[in-house]
Formats: sequence, C-alpha cells, structure tokens
Amino acid sequence: MRIALLTIVLALSGLSVSAPAQVGVRIDNRGVSACFGNACRTPVVTRAHPRPRRVGRRPARVRYEPVTERVWVDGYYNDVHVPARWGFRYDSCGRRIRYCISPARIERVWVPGRWVTKTRYVRVSSRRYCR
Repeated sequence: MRIALLTIVLALSGLSVSAPAQVGVRIDNRGVSACFGNACRTPVVTRAHPRPRRVGRRPARVRYEPVTERVWVDGYYNDVHVPARWGFRYDSCGRRIRYCISPARIERVWVPGRWVTKTRYVRVSSRRYCR
C-alpha cells in the first residue's frame, strides 16, 4: 500500500515539474486524490482504516419464545354463494325441458364471535451477565 502511494506521489510530482499550476495532490481523511486544475478527482488510493473497536458491553443475545394467548374475534358477515337449482318437466309433446327453480345468489351469513388461541413469538434476552 505504501509503495503504491509513494509511486503515485512521485509520478504526480514528476508531472507537476512540467506544469506546476495544473497538477496537485490532495491527502485527506478519504485518501489521496489527484487534482488537475481546479477539479479534484475521486480518491486514487484510499487508506484502509482498521475497524473501530467496540467500547462497553457486548450486545445482549436474544431468543424468541412462543407465547399462546386467547383472543376474542368479533362476529362478522360471510358471503356464501348459493348455486342455482334446476329441475325438469315435460311439455305438451312429451319432451323433457330443463327449467330454473331458483337462480344463483349470494347470501350473507352471520358468523358469531368466538375465542381463538393464537401463538406469537416474544423476544427474550438470554444473556447472563457475570460481574
């Protein structure tokens, strides 16, 4: 990493001898950037920062436990499809004819309220702290 950084700096400084006002190198917290005129480009070489260390306690380990509870469900209307009823009869010539006794329809049926057992999962801390 240092060799690449040194190579880039030397290459840019070599260019700056021929054109001192147009080429520059900017080093900031994002890395090393090459500047040409007034416009600085994206970082050429970025420094690898070590991962920051955590301070304090480690986060608690959690687990989920099932909890069953009785819940009241209110009554509601349910739409039920009732198919058509068909029948047969005979005409004056003795031929069998199909006819509709009652047409298809939708009936609203009341479903009364009831108790239902539901299971949900609750977050529980499982970490034991030693002091």
